[in-house]
Amino acid sequence: MLRRLLAGTVLAGALTTALAAAPADAATAGVSAAPKVHTFSGHSGWGAGESKAKRSTFKGTWYYKDGGYYFHVAVKDNDHDKQKSYLEFWYHDAKKGWERTRLYFTAGENEWDFAYGRDKGRFDGFRVRLGEGTSKDYDWGAFSTHFFR
Repeated sequence: MLRRLLAGTVLAGALTTALAAAPADAATAGVSAAPKVHTFSGHSGWGAGESKAKRSTFKGTWYYKDGGYYFHVAVKDNDHDKQKSYLEFWYHDAKKGWERTRLYFTAGENEWDFAYGRDKGRFDGFRVRLGEGTSKDYDWGAFSTHFFR
């Protein structure tokens, strides 16, 4: 009899625990996970007599959600020499190759948000580079290149 009483108590406890947890599981079942955010960064080149430490810099993030790629890029001119910083954004089309799509510029600090659709799987990567200077000499930095594989 004691054995049946203990078994009944354990079973009742397990059912109570399962019922208490069920509403919490049901409430979170409809919530989708946040997209994974990726980062990228880089800097401009530098001209004769300029310090590497005072180059313009950029930091960016991107993520994929609901069929689109979403980007945020922030640029900072670190030497305040009244030259503009130029951010070039290129995307890679699986059939056409690299295409420059955006050119932003700033004379200090600025941030931009933009997005692209996947376009039937052809948009498969991007690259970004930053330059600083005049229209004759931008002192371009290296490309920061990323593919979606």
